[in-house]
Amino acid sequence: DFLGSFRPTRHNSGSKAIFEWQDGPLVTAMKEGSATFFDEINMADDSVIERLNSVFEPTRTLSLIEKGGENKLVAHESFRVFASMNPGGDFGKKELSPALRNRFTEIWVPSLDVEGDFAPVVSHKLKQHPEQDISEMMMAFVRWISDSMSMFSIRLTLRDVTSWISFLQVCIERVPTLDPYSAFIHGAQLILVDSLSEQQSLVRARIEGKLQELVSTSGLLFRFDAPVQVALQAKGVQIGPFFLEKND
Repeated sequence: DFLGSFRPTRHNSGSKAIFEWQDGPLVTAMKEGSATFFDEINMADDSVIERLNSVFEPTRTLSLIEKGGENKLVAHESFRVFASMNPGGDFGKKELSPALRNRFTEIWVPSLDVEGDFAPVVSHKLKQHPEQDISEMMMAFVRWISDSMSMFSIRLTLRDVTSWISFLQVCIERVPTLDPYSAFIHGAQLILVDSLSEQQSLVRARIEGKLQELVSTSGLLFRFDAPVQVALQAKGVQIGPFFLEKND
């Protein structure tokens, strides 16, 4: 709860009450004069937005009716509120009311640019990679997806690409039997290919063909339809080149 709630009393609090009030992140920020951040504020329930209206007024007050009694909180002069949202229209997202939007200073952030945003991240995270062409392959694939797959509503986010890089780095460090180019394709399958439905088989084939085209310069012929060998072992399960250890 972002306002706070009654919680079981801690043993070291010295209180004899069974429950005690604990401030939530918003109330704490108002008291301390720190900043609070509402991510995807346009996905919040109307009841939540309603409680925030008084905080956004010039008086910056909040009545904690949940706490009982007269508990009117006035925010510290240094208290600040930040919020983010994606434009309304996507699933679960709605536009904010004009009254609420007028209480914020809006900053429009454009969509990520392949060369301006993706390329520096890929170059930095893979700068010490022994196979320098891996970063070039990754950026070539990101550009191709952006140019050729947008008509199918398929895109890669920066989060997808950083997950791909992290997977690739872990494979290089911990899976010595897997060459970097095969790890490159396994990572692409993880973040994109495996999420495609059966109805997108033609799109899947095009994406797999592009991945094979990119790694072909290394001499690798990756078989996407190759059967995966699964073997139970004393210490875990071997799935292809990957190994899952058993818990003790």
